[in-house]
Amino acid sequence: MNDTAKTLLRIAGLATAIALAGCGSSSNGTATASAAPDAAASNVAAAAPAAMPHACDLLTAEVAKQFIGPSATRTMKAQPNAHMTHCHYRSSAGSIDVMLGDEWDYINEGQEHVPGEKPVAGLGDEAHINTMSLRVRKGTRGMEISATGAAGDYYGAAADAETAHGQALEMKVAKALLPRL
Repeated sequence: MNDTAKTLLRIAGLATAIALAGCGSSSNGTATASAAPDAAASNVAAAAPAAMPHACDLLTAEVAKQFIGPSATRTMKAQPNAHMTHCHYRSSAGSIDVMLGDEWDYINEGQEHVPGEKPVAGLGDEAHINTMSLRVRKGTRGMEISATGAAGDYYGAAADAETAHGQALEMKVAKALLPRL
C-alpha cells in the first residue's frame, strides 16, 4: 500500500471515529473465526499472527477508573476501518482516548512533524509525544493515546500545566496498556 493510500485510510478512519463519537456508537467490530476443517488448515491458522485486540479490550472500565476516577464511562467502542479500533472513556476528572492500529503506519502517518514532537525512551519499541497525543509502537502495531484532565479553559502557565498533566497521564496509561497489547 503506498503512502498516499495509507494517509487516506488513516484520515478516513479518524473522520469516522470522530463522527461515531458524536453518535455514541457501540459497534465492537469483532468477528468469530471458525475451526479449521483439516490439519493443513490448522497449521496455516497456527502460523497466522495473533488477532489484534480491540482498543476497548486494553482500555477497560477498570483501567479508565484507575486514571480518571470512579465515574469513568465509556463513550465509544468503534472500529473506524479494518485496521484500527477506537475506545474512549470520560469522567468529570478527565478523558482517555485510545486508537489501536494493526500497523504502526496507520497510527504514525502524518504525525511525525507535529510541533513539540519528542521521542520517548523506554516505552514500547518506539514512542513519540507531543501536545496532542502519545504514539507508541510495539512490534508492528501502533497505539495512540490522548488524555486530558478536567474540562476547562486554561491560559498561560495553567495551560502549560494542563498539557504536562495530560502527557503524564498518557504515559501512565501507555504503561498500563502495553503489557496487554
